[in-house]
This record gives sequence, structure tokens and C-alpha cells, in this order.
Amino acid sequence: MARHYNSVIPSSKSTTSITYIETLRILEKTIETHFKTEKSATFYANTLHITSKHLNRITKTTVGKTTTDLITERVILESKRLMVHSKNTLQNVSEILGYQDYAYFSRVFKQKTTMTPLEFKKSYQKY
Repeated sequence: MARHYNSVIPSSKSTTSITYIETLRILEKTIETHFKTEKSATFYANTLHITSKHLNRITKTTVGKTTTDLITERVILESKRLMVHSKNTLQNVSEILGYQDYAYFSRVFKQKTTMTPLEFKKSYQKY
């Protein structure tokens, strides 16, 4: 999840931005480790020993997204990878990613991609 952080950060926050960037890097590593089991911004804030509000301030300032957006983007990316490159059923994909309710996973997926998981999978089966 490499990003070009410096272009997004206002130059007036040069002292804070270094701390924010480092915190964001740690957050991304933590998301990478736990995204299949942890979807809560509070979990990640607690892991980083800061409040959820402060963590959201950091993510909004550095990349213009909420902590939940970053977590969900990682889940969606992995779900697409699993749908395209594995033989797992859509139900299994949702379970691998920590969703016991496929219908809820499907709603989250559609909200973020404008397609259902089935529509997405079918769009890649053409190739």
C-alpha cells in the first residue's frame, strides 16, 4: 500500500507531518497483519496507543480517508485477489476475510465497488 505521502501533507505542518507519516506507516503494517480478523478503527487505535479520533485525524490529514476507509480498502483488495486467483466460493472468500454473513460482505463490497461480488467475479471470467 505504498503512497506518496509528502505531496498530500500541507507544508505548514512539517513537524507534525513526520509523526503523522510514521504513524500511518505503522497503521498500514498493522492493517496488513490484522485486516482479516479486525475491522474496527478502535482496535487499530488501541494497538497504536492513540485514540480513534486522533487516528482518524492522522489518516484524514495524510491521505484524505478515514481509518475505516483504509481497512475496508484492504479487505476489498484482498477479496478481489481471492475471487480472481483462487477457486474459493464467494461464501468462502467472505469467511476468509472475517465475514460470517455473506450478505453483509456483499453489501460492503457493492458499496465500495458498485458491483456485487458475483458481478465482479463474472467480469474477470471473460478473460
